[in-house]
Amino acid sequence: CDTQPHGENRKQTIPETLRQENFFVGNPHIQGSNLFLSLRLFFRAGGFDEFLPSCTDRDLCIRLFDVSKDLNIRTTESHTVHHYADSSVLRLSSPRSSNKRLGVLRFAHKHSRRMTGDERTRYWARAKTLFAVEPNPLGIEVKNVATRTVEQQVAPPAARVSLLWNEEVTSLLFGVISDKPEVVSGLISDISRIPNARILLLANGMQAEPFQDLIQEHKVAGSVIQHCGERLSISEARTLVQVHCGQIWKNMMAIDAVVIMDDDKRLPREWFSNLCSLLRREPPDGGFLGPDIGAPPLPAAFLARTSMIDLFYSKFKEFDECPYGLEGEDLFYDLSDTRTDHLEYPVRSDNSLEKPRESILKGIPIYREAMPNLCPVASVERGGCCVVLNPTLLVTLPNPRVSIGAFVTRRSDMLWVKQAEQSFIKHPALAVHHDRTRGKVQDLSSFLDTARRDLLGAA
Repeated sequence: CDTQPHGENRKQTIPETLRQENFFVGNPHIQGSNLFLSLRLFFRAGGFDEFLPSCTDRDLCIRLFDVSKDLNIRTTESHTVHHYADSSVLRLSSPRSSNKRLGVLRFAHKHSRRMTGDERTRYWARAKTLFAVEPNPLGIEVKNVATRTVEQQVAPPAARVSLLWNEEVTSLLFGVISDKPEVVSGLISDISRIPNARILLLANGMQAEPFQDLIQEHKVAGSVIQHCGERLSISEARTLVQVHCGQIWKNMMAIDAVVIMDDDKRLPREWFSNLCSLLRREPPDGGFLGPDIGAPPLPAAFLARTSMIDLFYSKFKEFDECPYGLEGEDLFYDLSDTRTDHLEYPVRSDNSLEKPRESILKGIPIYREAMPNLCPVASVERGGCCVVLNPTLLVTLPNPRVSIGAFVTRRSDMLWVKQAEQSFIKHPALAVHHDRTRGKVQDLSSFLDTARRDLLGAA
């Protein structure tokens, strides 16, 4: 019951039964102050949606029904909670409350496709009567987010400068590690478009012939190092490639930079032009780091939850991008340390997806693609594209191989940048596409093992 300031009680109706649809139009008097549920069920439903500044109780109850179709709900059958609702002060449920208005809009955006036509009509009628909220209210900033084009992501205006002689004389050596010819073929094709480019490829645990055939097919100057024994760890393989590239650089004065790349990266057409323009300025003493576009450089397990949220809402026809402010970094990352408001709110979904399960297991975000920060920053987050401008670093500084117990950790590349003690700039103009479409689906054991090694490396 609600207790008014003058002491009179207004008893709310105790629902006899509760169904999911009861929460679409209004709230059958269930709030955080009178709801008791098991912690296991609460976590299974995802907890409260932090992107909703109001309507969180209703949203949680809807998702409780989603995860438990046989939800066992009982009431105390008596009014045991007193809610002091002082109408003399501004409250969340007060008419024209900005948080209430925004919560009503976001709740409708999230759930309206699950409502019947009659439920939507009654939803907006109630919102207008109680809270003065209409479907398109004035004063709400409507933004279309996550719409930056690939070109905008890769090359911000500041990076696009007129080129003089750079593209004609700049010579790059690409160091690449691969055990999958079908994956690295795209990168080799991209390198073939760059004048004066060479490639040194380590066939990690494979025969060299398939990779030599690809290099010859695309008419790229280069060679293949063959390692046919037990597959080297990523830190060991990178050390081997870097030392060879450094030695070649010292013996060939014509090389201007070495680019160490993962085999599942793709180079946008303007990538080389952007690099040349950056080299023409005052480059850092260490080099540049190219951020990822598309699939983030994270284990697939760390993208699974947000991808499944988007996939779940794809059942309710197409779900448009949120126009009410869900934007910024790490929308794709389930374990982000900068935000948690993105974990229960779908970004966008489409019911025409092909093989969504395969995409999730490969670590391909269904809609929440990685978008680099548009500002260059000093960074140790090396990732899969590292432009090295000092050959001594390649020859004298190995990639550390860190083990915790029986596990060889990931993220040795970040430790390498830290140990270099030279400046590396992560620059959006050098962003590369992370293409996981050609990779294979991991089994569950590998899926979880990669995540474990990444967590240990981060620690």
